[in-house]
Amino acid sequence: MPFIAWGPGLVPQGQVSQHIGYFGDLMATALDAVDKPAHRELDSVSMLPVLTASGEQQQHDMVYFEFYEMGGIQAVRHGDYKAIRTPFFTGPIRLYNVNQDPKEQIDLAHQHPELVAKIDKFMQQAHVPDPRWQVVQGAAGRH
Repeated sequence: MPFIAWGPGLVPQGQVSQHIGYFGDLMATALDAVDKPAHRELDSVSMLPVLTASGEQQQHDMVYFEFYEMGGIQAVRHGDYKAIRTPFFTGPIRLYNVNQDPKEQIDLAHQHPELVAKIDKFMQQAHVPDPRWQVVQGAAGRH
């Protein structure tokens, strides 16, 4: 996620990182900054090591996103790969190497069936049904 941090005496100037995080990581980062432990069930990784250039930065194996607009979209970031499924649960999973193909034009799903299966399982486990969040029907996806 694009992120800009400012903290005189804490965050070094001009630092750039390729760390892959998401907004939920702000919770663990805030707790870490005040020396409080994060809850075990919290899906959050402290970004304090990368922000302060101190210590080893823990990485997510996979980061899950879902969007309820346009018929529902699920997405996973896993290393250099980004997977997108639309519509929710039933659509095909498209797989892109975002470092080699930043415009996401070459679907690699058929070349990496084991990775697609792993991501599919993760998508199923990561989704938490909630009656407050319902899929909004419409044209799904951008491909």
